[in-house]
Amino acid sequence: MLGYLPRDLAKVLAPLVDKHHVECEGSVVGLHEQQFGNVPIQITIQKCKSDNQRNNDPNCCQSLWENFVSIVKRENFRRPHSARYQTNFNLMIADVMVNHAHVFSDIEKSFLASFKSLSDDGQRLFIRIYTRKGPWFRKGSISYQEISDLEHAVMELELAGYIDMLSCTIDPFEYDMKEILDVLSVPEMKEILKELPKDNTICTRRHELVSTLLSSYRNGTCASLPKRILKWTGTCIRISKMADELLWRIQRLFFLNGDQDLSSFLLVEFGIVKFPDYVCSISHRIFQERNDLLEYEDVRF
Repeated sequence: MLGYLPRDLAKVLAPLVDKHHVECEGSVVGLHEQQFGNVPIQITIQKCKSDNQRNNDPNCCQSLWENFVSIVKRENFRRPHSARYQTNFNLMIADVMVNHAHVFSDIEKSFLASFKSLSDDGQRLFIRIYTRKGPWFRKGSISYQEISDLEHAVMELELAGYIDMLSCTIDPFEYDMKEILDVLSVPEMKEILKELPKDNTICTRRHELVSTLLSSYRNGTCASLPKRILKWTGTCIRISKMADELLWRIQRLFFLNGDQDLSSFLLVEFGIVKFPDYVCSISHRIFQERNDLLEYEDVRF
């Protein structure tokens, strides 16, 4: 069993099938690697010949059919709706590009515009990890119900320059080793420490383990530390430097302060914070040119 039809759709379709008013034929048009990923299907529905429905009330069947058509039009089952956080994120970028595009370089504007071209899975994965505390995340531990093809989303984001990927096939020496160590659990760090030459140091707390492993790496005692870490974590990903810097600036220009961030959308959606309806009329630019913004950032942040 692959899954089920949405409840509202099944509720109006079942009586039509039971009364032999319509015939249905369905086929699977794709499969996802994840066990619980959404499986897209295509359903062909046509009305039966009059001989098959001669014992049914034609007015009743017509009413059921009209209800069915209405549900299909209303819900639009052709593709999943964007997650709310995805809609808000795109709205934020679009708003800043309308009102503050002049403070971004052509390369930066092109990069930000490319976000809209990413697949739904790619956009959702980026936003999910962007709003989490990192910087590094184990790819194997990432799982979101609304992301149906994680592997494709990761590859898409890496190719677009939105994330960095760290694996055994990639030289990790250009990255901050402490940030990579933060991905490990305390038991995992203890296991790595057991493989190093014995000394009189006793480490039980996280900061002690991190300090000892970093020292071993820097003095050459454990030059292979990055590979030992990746042996435990598997492939790791993080937001790229360019994406992180640009999206930080996007938030500052959208909220126009240093205190609000994407969590502000949630506060509004949950009804915790309520704003009155108002019309935003922009009479002049806050930052006349790019250098004005950069100077402000240097002083403010």
